[in-house]
Amino acid sequence: MTENKALQFGYESKGLKVISPVIPWFAETIFLEVAIRFPDKFICSASDFSLHIGRTFSIPGTELHINDAEGHKVGKVTFQLDNLLKDSKAKIYFKKKLISEIEIPFLSKEAFIASVEVHSPALFCNFDGQVVSCQSFLMSNCKGASVSASLSSKYGLVFLANLDASISIDAGTEIPTTLVAKIPNVDIGQPCVPIVFPLGSLPKKTGNMKVSFMLEGIKIGSMICQGITSNSFSKMMLVSKQSFVVWKKNGDLEFVDELPQLESEVRFGPCFWIGTKVDGLAGFADIKIQGYLHGSHQPLCFWEGKVLATSTPALIAPVNLGPESFKEISYFEILSGKNSIAMIKLGSKPTVQFTSEGTIASADVFASTANVSVQDVFKKLRQFSSSN
Repeated sequence: MTENKALQFGYESKGLKVISPVIPWFAETIFLEVAIRFPDKFICSASDFSLHIGRTFSIPGTELHINDAEGHKVGKVTFQLDNLLKDSKAKIYFKKKLISEIEIPFLSKEAFIASVEVHSPALFCNFDGQVVSCQSFLMSNCKGASVSASLSSKYGLVFLANLDASISIDAGTEIPTTLVAKIPNVDIGQPCVPIVFPLGSLPKKTGNMKVSFMLEGIKIGSMICQGITSNSFSKMMLVSKQSFVVWKKNGDLEFVDELPQLESEVRFGPCFWIGTKVDGLAGFADIKIQGYLHGSHQPLCFWEGKVLATSTPALIAPVNLGPESFKEISYFEILSGKNSIAMIKLGSKPTVQFTSEGTIASADVFASTANVSVQDVFKKLRQFSSSN
C-alpha cells in the first residue's frame, strides 16, 4: 500500500453533505475522505485505518471502497466525527503507520460575519410606479421604498443561509426601526448575493437617515440617506441643455440649437434636458414652461406638470406649436416651482419689407417678430442699382 494521493474533507448539515475548505460553526458532523493505492492482492478493512486528533482522540475508519485497476487497486477510506469547534490537526494511520496529516480549519460564526463585506448599498424609491435608485429623495411624493446591497465573503456565501439578516434605520428622533429579510439560496461559487429589504414608507423626516446592514445583530455596513423638502428640491433642479424640436411635414423630428426661421406647415416647441444638481437625488419636480410675446413681460403658460428628476438628465418636450406662434413668441422659460432654471430664445429678427415705391418700410409697417430674409434684401438692392 502507498500513501494517499488525494484527501478531501467537508461537513454535513440538515442532511446535506458539502465539501468545504473550512468547517463552519453549524456543521453537525465532519467527514474526511482519503484516496489510497493498494497492491493487487492487498486485503484490509476500514477498521485498519484510524484518525487521530491530539494524543488520545482516535476514530476508526467508517467506510472503505476498493476498485480494481490495472496491476493494482485504488480505494477510498472515509472517517466521520463530530464538529471540532476549533482548528485541529488530524493524523491518519494505517494500523500503526502514519500515512497522512491534515489541518482542519474551523470557521466560527463571529469570524464569518467579520469577513462579510457590503457592496453597492442603494435606496430605491417608488414615484408613482417609477422606481429609481437614489441616496436623497423628495419625501412628499415617495410612495414606497426598499434598500438593497450585495454581500460577499472570502469564505464564500453558502454560510449566509444560516444567519439572520436585518437593517436598522435611524432617523435621529425615535428608536431605530429594524427590518428582517430572508437571504436567497446561494449557489456554491457565487461571488456576490443580493439582499433586498422592502421598507414600505420611509420616515417623514428631513435630513439624514442612517441605514445599517446587520447579520445576527452585528453591523457589517451602512449608508446615509437624506430626505429633502419640496422647497429645497425645486432649487436643486438643473437644465443641462436646451434646444428646439421641429416636427416636419413627413413626421420626422429634428433637434436644433437655434431656430431663426420656420417653414410653413411645420410645428415646433422648446425641449429641455432636466435633472438634479446633486448626484443621487430623485423626486418629482413641479415644472412649468411659459413663453413671452414680443414686447410683453407677462408670461403665457404653455405646459405645467410633474417631472421625475434624477441626477441623470431626462428630456422633456411637451409643447407643440404652429408657425403662427413662431412669429409671436420671443422666448421660452422653464421654471422649477417658482425658480427660473433656463430660457431659450427663438432667435428671430425682423423681415425687411418694401413699399410700392421700393423703399424699406418703417418699423410700424412690418412685423418685428418675423425672420430676416437676406436674399430679399439683396434682391431689392440689386433692383435699386439697375434702375439707377
